[in-house]
Amino acid sequence: MRRGMEYFARVVQTLDDLPAPIRDALAPYQAAERIGLLVFVPPQELFAAAYKQRFRRSWLEWRWTPHRTLAFGADEITVVEGTTDDDLCVIHIRLPDLLEIAMTTVLLYTSVELTWLAGGRVEQISIEFNSVSRGLVERGVTWVRAALAVHENHLGLVEQPVVSYRHFPFKFFNYTWLSLLKDEHPRLAIYEPAIRKAGRRWWRYYSPNRAVVLTPQCLIVVEDEIPRLVNSYRIAQRFFPCGQIRYVTLTPQPDVTHLTVALGSVQSPHMLSLPLLGPQADQLYMALEHWLINPGQEQPSDPTADPQQ
Repeated sequence: MRRGMEYFARVVQTLDDLPAPIRDALAPYQAAERIGLLVFVPPQELFAAAYKQRFRRSWLEWRWTPHRTLAFGADEITVVEGTTDDDLCVIHIRLPDLLEIAMTTVLLYTSVELTWLAGGRVEQISIEFNSVSRGLVERGVTWVRAALAVHENHLGLVEQPVVSYRHFPFKFFNYTWLSLLKDEHPRLAIYEPAIRKAGRRWWRYYSPNRAVVLTPQCLIVVEDEIPRLVNSYRIAQRFFPCGQIRYVTLTPQPDVTHLTVALGSVQSPHMLSLPLLGPQADQLYMALEHWLINPGQEQPSDPTADPQQ
């Protein structure tokens, strides 16, 4: 079905161009002069697959997302969402509390997932939109990353030599290049093809094709999907501010080594788990442990808690 322009995200030039209820909801959180980018995302009708294990069958279903207005400010992100102008919810995220930005594209739809620390808890929100509008929202992600980079220039990494990522496969080279800021240069660049569980050829994979890049500002992960019979052409760019990394652990297993990165609060961290082959896991662990994390940093008594992808 043909979609009109009203279905695509668009940049809003000023607060005065927003409907009065949304403008009033934003006002207590961000002053107009501190907003660098305003993006309005209309409701999206998503075609999602559902699966029922009991009868081993799947089906397709439609769902609608709420309309969302994203205000990217100097030190914060504010999201106003709702099904109507009278039923609005405001989500305010301080940039120092931001733990992860993930931008995932699957064919015609893209989502941006924000993960942050609020009151000692890890919170998340996913914002879906048509991939035609990806460039507009990507401007907001770049705005946030540039604002964070001012405070995320870690001396231990700055002193290391710049490395090349030209050995990456073409798709991963391009997405890595798109992920880096203008003045951001890698100090570590690892590419690893999808890792399959040892044994029979049809056994499951541990991880997708993945590139991991470490800069003085950010840990960047670019990955596609775990290989399956049907390819969804998924690609994800994930950004983790270096200043939020609290500790790193290694868990060797027969086929792979699980490198776990904890971000945010030591008591209730946001966990990133990366299954890697031994040499690459050791290389990334050494980089994070020796270049980035303070040697005296407190770690929880049980750092091997179940990681979340």
